Amino acid sequence: MALGFSGSNGGIQEVYRQFVLADVDAGISKYENLLQRIPEEQTNVRNFYTETIKGLTELRQKMSKDLESSI
Repeated sequence: MALGFSGSNGGIQEVYRQFVLADVDAGISKYENLLQRIPEEQTNVRNFYTETIKGLTELRQKMSKDLESSI
């Protein structure tokens, strides 16, 4: 499928980055949804999910920046 976008290795790399970016987006959504369902008193789990969302968001920002600079 990636070859349909581009015949060069650089083009394939960009397509893979976009797939990984979509996976990161899905992970952020997943943990945001889970966080909403966790009772307030379960602070350890809430903190874990909050930190996970923060880390994935930072990763997404870095990947987006890297993707933009490679185009």
